Amino acid sequence: MKVLIFALVFLLSLPSKFSYCTNTKSLSNLNTRYICLMDYESGRVLYEKNSRMIVPMASTTKILTAIVALENSKYDEVVTVSERASSIAGSTIGLKKDQKITMEELLYGLMLRSGNDCAIAIAEHMAGSVERFSFMMDSKAFDIGAFNTHFATPHGLDADGHFTTAYDMALITRCALKNPEFAKIVSTKDIVINGINGSKGYHNINKILWQLEGADGVKTGFTNKAGKCLVSSATRNGVKVINVALNSYDRWKDSTALLDYGLKNFKESILLSNKEFGQLVPVKSGNKKLVQIGFDEEINLPITSDEKEDIYIKKIIPYTLEAPLHEGQNVGSLIIYSKDKKIFSMPYKILEEVKAVSS
Repeated sequence: MKVLIFALVFLLSLPSKFSYCTNTKSLSNLNTRYICLMDYESGRVLYEKNSRMIVPMASTTKILTAIVALENSKYDEVVTVSERASSIAGSTIGLKKDQKITMEELLYGLMLRSGNDCAIAIAEHMAGSVERFSFMMDSKAFDIGAFNTHFATPHGLDADGHFTTAYDMALITRCALKNPEFAKIVSTKDIVINGINGSKGYHNINKILWQLEGADGVKTGFTNKAGKCLVSSATRNGVKVINVALNSYDRWKDSTALLDYGLKNFKESILLSNKEFGQLVPVKSGNKKLVQIGFDEEINLPITSDEKEDIYIKKIIPYTLEAPLHEGQNVGSLIIYSKDKKIFSMPYKILEEVKAVSS
């Protein structure tokens, strides 16, 4: 397929009332082995360190456990606790065999107290077994685009074949935070739930919620193989960033520094919209002569004040397309550079279906 490449220098006429320190000197003393700092809205990676290396992730696993549960169950579902769930090692909320408990309480116990017993109870209730639930987790991860991730458990205790990357975990967390109930749970510091067994309080063990202005999630983790882990998020002035810190010697200090860096240094933006960057492409053998390609939604791409001085945008699109064409199909890409460094890319998608017609 022949492609047409458009390149343009994009000069931003943005106000310069802010002065930022856009270098990474403030991050020079990090004691975390695997890092991915990501902008929530666009998915742009703002900072990374060994972010594509495959590693264990401990209880940050429960981020995906929770989102799979939220998407496939209701809060008021009643779960019966099995012996396997009640006898699991590590952190628990003290579930007993044959105890009845709601899905809502399990989810708060899972995410605030890191209950391994909650993870097993959720998995068995939803899929009949931990193994089948792990398959559901893998399927969801693949849909998200976390292609270097595999789940063997819903709780994250060390196990063969249980791994991710810092980048994949950032993708998973970004997807999870789009669910309002998930975002509410992980931002909760303390809650009392009036459950089947009476009232019980849950205190969030994620200390960053108290340590950083705007912090609103997400999940701690620790095993001997994974080390200390923390997936965190923070929001200020409508901008949210996500940080994944795996195998960290100082997860609280490092995560605070990284989130603060992301929120302070990327306050400018480029609006990526179909109005500005969409394109009509000729179609062969279709019921339409032209098809609109563009993006699923408008995105404000965060950039630094330094980057905005020299933005270069490349559009790679086909000369022609051949029907049939399906809505959502990838057909090209938009790539953004600053000072000859690639800082972001996103696919062009077909925005309308085109049926094939015989000549």
